[in-house]
Amino acid sequence: MQIDSNSLFADFTQRLAKNGSEVQVDSTQERPNFEGFLLDGLQKVNQSQATSEAQIETLMTGGEIDAAEVITSMQKADMAFRLLIQVRNKVMRAYEEIQSIQV
Repeated sequence: MQIDSNSLFADFTQRLAKNGSEVQVDSTQERPNFEGFLLDGLQKVNQSQATSEAQIETLMTGGEIDAAEVITSMQKADMAFRLLIQVRNKVMRAYEEIQSIQV
């Protein structure tokens, strides 16, 4: 049984788009750049952390913000960071495995 990678990729990007994730696919390229995915993910995690820190500061200085909103933002930032660490670990394991292959 042969699996068409183009149709799998198209299905994957459609599912991501339905879930609210932003996937930028250049029409001149068949597939997005892996480095672009990683950098975009890093930027989103960084933005999530910065937003959470700003909300904490607003709450601590007596600003008008709901504590539940701050806690939710903190949890989202924490979860995004943990996911980033897991992705990094998987990439490093894959790299080490490739390095150990003898040709």
